[in-house]
Amino acid sequence: MKFLISLTILLILTASLSPKAQAATQDKPLSEWGLGFIFFDSADYPGSASRNPRLIATPFFLHRGKRLKIDQGKGAKFVGAKGKLFELDLSLDASLSSKSGKSSARFGMKDLDYLVQLGPQLVILILKNKKLGKLTLNLPVRAVLSFSPDKIKLQKQGFIQEVFIRHRVRLTDSLTAAFTLANLQGDSRVHSYFYSVKDSEVTQNRSAYEAKSGHLERYASISLVYRAKPGVLVFGGFTSYDHSNSANKTSPLFEKKRSWSAGFGLAITLGESQQRMAR
Repeated sequence: MKFLISLTILLILTASLSPKAQAATQDKPLSEWGLGFIFFDSADYPGSASRNPRLIATPFFLHRGKRLKIDQGKGAKFVGAKGKLFELDLSLDASLSSKSGKSSARFGMKDLDYLVQLGPQLVILILKNKKLGKLTLNLPVRAVLSFSPDKIKLQKQGFIQEVFIRHRVRLTDSLTAAFTLANLQGDSRVHSYFYSVKDSEVTQNRSAYEAKSGHLERYASISLVYRAKPGVLVFGGFTSYDHSNSANKTSPLFEKKRSWSAGFGLAITLGESQQRMAR
């Protein structure tokens, strides 16, 4: 889910800490770990007019096993099957919470918890070229779970179906770019989490509403990763969202048809395993 800051941003961006430009005779450590700092600004949820800027310091961990992979701009996943032109994996994503007390539309309602997504993903290779980069069609279907540190409990919030095309290309030995075009659909439970209004939540400016399934959003994004020196990355990105075809744009909680998010940060490797993983 891209409408909130993804906790996997650092995993995705820091995956380039060991440069791809290394000679084929060199290898990578099986695991790496370090510390990342990121500032991110996004809307509270799709169609929200309230902003949710965050400054985060968080540890990261990279692993390059045969099955468990947290590397190469792919985030965290477990590879189930892989061929020359396709890959089937179990992928993971997560999003931060937001306070309803800071939102005029959701004031007095329950806060939005952290969200965790888990599910299968089919990745189809369209193009792979040293100069042109790598182009893939990604088809993830993920269960959405909410999590509150106070409750220490996962609650099922429905399913998300995403279709996106991603193009990753190395511009120089130190600079990598990624471009993504995506479309998201959600079931009624996911939409209800953001757009439904119970009778007990009705106010003079907020009527009762029952959300339905359908289109959630589409977006276009660009991200850049610059290797300042071995073990140090500087990264940034911008995403433009279009909610104009949202299935629940008539909800009193839906405020804007378009929004944006942006972020930048720094990732530093602090250690690595002695065991190597050959490229």
